[in-house]
Amino acid sequence: MRQAQVHKVPYTLVIGDNEVANGTVTYRHFGSKDQITVPLQEFIDMIKKERDSKALPEKHE
Repeated sequence: MRQAQVHKVPYTLVIGDNEVANGTVTYRHFGSKDQITVPLQEFIDMIKKERDSKALPEKHE
């Protein structure tokens, strides 16, 4: 977890025995101390929505 914060990784995931059994993931967003547990599909949908909302810069050659 510390390495992820040092390297400014946007999301840190915890997938332990409880998460596997419940079909969830626990994540922490960079800069936050809160850990949030959500269903796996909800997390995937959230990441896809975030990815799709960010415009990629145009290549200039």
